[in-house]
Amino acid sequence: MDTFKKAPFIILFCIPLITYSQDFTIPDYKTQQDYTDQMDNVVKVCNWLNNHPLNDKDRKNANAYLIAWASGTSSVSVAIAEYVLKLTDKNPDFLALFIANWVLYSTDTDSFDNLEANFFATRSVVDYYLKMPEVVKDKDLDKLGKLQTKNKLRDWVKSQIQPLR
Repeated sequence: MDTFKKAPFIILFCIPLITYSQDFTIPDYKTQQDYTDQMDNVVKVCNWLNNHPLNDKDRKNANAYLIAWASGTSSVSVAIAEYVLKLTDKNPDFLALFIANWVLYSTDTDSFDNLEANFFATRSVVDYYLKMPEVVKDKDLDKLGKLQTKNKLRDWVKSQIQPLR
């Protein structure tokens, strides 16, 4: 009888764990509709990447899922400026993190702006770098963290993409 009293608690505790499990199986994309159909999952993967450590056992699969989608979809076009590559040299997974946040910005706005997409994605990488202890320390990202604290990160990003405009 005591077990039956605990059953509702156990069920309520386990349901969120099941709900938050993530499937990173890459679909067999054939048409643009296949990419569109994955949009909700892509957003979940992007958020997952922002909240899980670099050494998570599922990270490589999550990165691959995102890159497969981003490289084939026509609904989002990600531009990787030269400065982004410098920010990812010590932590290569930051490239997928940048792409994830570019995708999040692009799917959450009706009026795309290149500066805002770069700023949002860069700020997200800096935030992740500052909050996750297992990242490789990087003096460039330390500098950007200081700029962010002084509300000057947007100006720095603008200076990096200015030649692209």
